[in-house]
Amino acid sequence: MAGNDKDERLFKNILFPTDCAKGSEDAAVYARSLTRQYGARLIVLHVVDNAIEASGFYVPHMSYEKLDEDEESAEARELRKYCIRLFGGVKDCCESIILSGEPHVEILKVAAQKDIDLIVMGSGERSGVDSLFFGSTAKKVLKRSTVPVLIVPPSNSSV
Repeated sequence: MAGNDKDERLFKNILFPTDCAKGSEDAAVYARSLTRQYGARLIVLHVVDNAIEASGFYVPHMSYEKLDEDEESAEARELRKYCIRLFGGVKDCCESIILSGEPHVEILKVAAQKDIDLIVMGSGERSGVDSLFFGSTAKKVLKRSTVPVLIVPPSNSSV
């Protein structure tokens, strides 16, 4: 880089897609560190995977719309707690988004809409037949992304 002009920052907008599982916390460390280092804006994205249909699932006296609202509010509460716990120090520059859809598709849409310069995400822990049929979200994002993707493997420590 030829200068210290703020407009030449390598990363201005960082996207951190997460399933809010323990394994994604390893990637959160990198997202937080890069956000601080570059003075970037951090966008935390959680996608509720709608690819799995709840066929045969029945809740008496509750419409599917009400069920969706309850799930979304529960998801929003969990994401807010997750962000406070992991990104409390960068919350001024942190935005959280919850969407429903196919995770890799929604991640790539948000990356385009929010002018993302870097996607930081954890790698899933699928293996065997599961991986063969479904693949990993990280792999799909990496394959189709037009911006750099940092994929962080889960740590081997058992806490």
